[in-house]
Amino acid sequence: MTKKLILLIFLFLCLSGCAIVSEEIINLSYTPQPEVSIIPDAGNVIISVKVINNTGGKGFYKNLVGYKGNAKGLFVNDVETIIRQAMEKELRSRGFTINNEAFFLIFAELTYLWNDFNSGDAVAGLRMTISIKSKKGDTLFSRILIGEGVQPNILLTSGKNAELALNKALENGMKLLFNEQSFISALLEISKKIPAN
Repeated sequence: MTKKLILLIFLFLCLSGCAIVSEEIINLSYTPQPEVSIIPDAGNVIISVKVINNTGGKGFYKNLVGYKGNAKGLFVNDVETIIRQAMEKELRSRGFTINNEAFFLIFAELTYLWNDFNSGDAVAGLRMTISIKSKKGDTLFSRILIGEGVQPNILLTSGKNAELALNKALENGMKLLFNEQSFISALLEISKKIPAN
């Protein structure tokens, strides 16, 4: 095989977005939603947020992102902390109060986190079970949340492109959650259900 042919094959892999990558650190991050308004009566609600990473057994474990296709797994930073901070930012921007000792909490269980490279795009997704519960175990709200993100027209299957897609998946997931009226209504109900001292 000539050097010229080898070079052409390499360029083809790069341009098609199918190059194999080695393990890299992905720094998952979150950009809060812009121009969010304070929700009336949100100031009367005190809540805490807890996130657990329960992705073990779904093709990857803890902070390992599961890959489809021909790329190796990539590790991300502290997923639980990033998701918790994302939720807290969105809550505060709407006027809710965060306190770790609150009687009610938002409990988020991350069950699936993945990235793939497909036809020149980096695609990613996450799945969480979101619930609002009291310390006594009463549930005010529960749903499965799926966030998806795409970084289009990539040249390399790199950790950076996977990172961009994963960040978009988280941002889209938070947008879906906080745009759901039943979630906001359940939060506002908290002020009516706090037991008297």
